Amino acid sequence: MNNEKILTGFIKCLKIGNSFLESISSASPKEDSVKRYELVDKKHRHVYEKEVGTDNVFEALTKYSITSENGKDSFVLKSHALDDNFKLMVVAEGKGFVDGENGIKRSTSKCVTDEIIDWFDNLSMDTLERFDTAKFSKGLNKRMAKLHAKFKSLKGNHGVKAILALVGKDYTYLVNVGDLRCYIEKDGEIGQFNEEDSKLWRDYREGYFWDKEEFRFRKVKNRGVSKIGVNKPGFQSTYVIDNCSYDRIYLFSRGVIDCISEDKLFLINERVDASRVVEEIVKQSTDGKKEYMSYYEGDYRDLNSVVHGYKDATACVYVKQKKK
Repeated sequence: MNNEKILTGFIKCLKIGNSFLESISSASPKEDSVKRYELVDKKHRHVYEKEVGTDNVFEALTKYSITSENGKDSFVLKSHALDDNFKLMVVAEGKGFVDGENGIKRSTSKCVTDEIIDWFDNLSMDTLERFDTAKFSKGLNKRMAKLHAKFKSLKGNHGVKAILALVGKDYTYLVNVGDLRCYIEKDGEIGQFNEEDSKLWRDYREGYFWDKEEFRFRKVKNRGVSKIGVNKPGFQSTYVIDNCSYDRIYLFSRGVIDCISEDKLFLINERVDASRVVEEIVKQSTDGKKEYMSYYEGDYRDLNSVVHGYKDATACVYVKQKKK
């Protein structure tokens, strides 16, 4: 089958109309081992990588909302140029823009992801092979500290929250700042892996909430959230995950977290094929539905409804094996 037929079939499968399609060749020396595509239109950016001869899927999708003039989600999905066994996923969410060269503005979230890409691309094979997480954190946070100072010097709120996963051969390095989430799945069981840097999470940890479901509807859910450029100069939480402990690893923006309950996420993960799971998650979190908390023992004036698609929705996933 020629390349044109492959690309045409891929567009049809994704069901994204009026899209601009760009085929991106892998930067890996094993150019024939990975099929990689990117689709872009006004409201979507979709990157998909499939390892030839395996069931491994590496995928991310973002859908911008109509309220994103003050900034947009930004994500990274890429394999390392020297060895595609090392993969990077990042989701960043922020407000504001920074003036760049030739008067071109970049969103603060894009500034963060661009810096992370440069950090990742410049990691040596020795550092990657040893999976030196202390060195990862030192180099990464040095770069974030510079951005923190830059954002702080600007007028207005230019804070960014972000979550990053660097998947290695045996372990995954995970860091986050703010209230974005990582979920991992093993043998059908899925759950949140990281803790959040927010007031709601601290209250939850202290036992003030029975269920995280309430987070999605609380009026104060944005209170006390850590952000680079506001109150934190780098990533606040670091985890090292044994790759044997998961079959899938997800990263989500608040546009997904606020609009999809953990019960619904479980059903999507269980029922939807790996090649469509990210598309389905973003589709359901941006379908325009208005959702209310069904049962609450406190004062309902503390809660807001949630409109699916009011915020940008971004999801990344690395699927090591499809569920049959």
